[in-house]
Amino acid sequence: MKINRSELERGFKNKLFDIPVEGLHLEDVRIENDPMECILSADPFPKGIKLSGSLKVHFLESCDRCLESLVEVHTTKVNCLLTPIKAMIDDFETQVIYFNSTDLEVDIGPILKEIILLEESWKRLCREDCKGLCPTCGINQNFGTCECHDDSSDSPWDALKQI
Repeated sequence: MKINRSELERGFKNKLFDIPVEGLHLEDVRIENDPMECILSADPFPKGIKLSGSLKVHFLESCDRCLESLVEVHTTKVNCLLTPIKAMIDDFETQVIYFNSTDLEVDIGPILKEIILLEESWKRLCREDCKGLCPTCGINQNFGTCECHDDSSDSPWDALKQI
């Protein structure tokens, strides 16, 4: 996503940007809302331009226990500094993009991609009390029960069931 220098230097408040998913090259992430909604503000300050706002992402996932489809909505903060000072690029407390005085536009796509990848959940559950699938017949235990028996054979893994 590119933003023009003239627009950044004038500054803006709570401007809505529609971010196409395709332009961010998120191959392993499935997103339902295309384009994504990003609201940004640009505030000039002595060391550059500060971009702040939020990005709303609807992740299309499947539950880790029962494999049902689900949508997780995440609204995450965007904080970024655009600066011509190369020494600030290594500042790990804020996300910094080098933006020299001759550039006519800046691409914040890499920052947005990073935010999205960090925001994606590791554990995906359709609900906290999801019962998952029966390990024997595969029925979704959230919607019904099966006639499968708990095989109580002598297995070296039986001690783990006690935990």
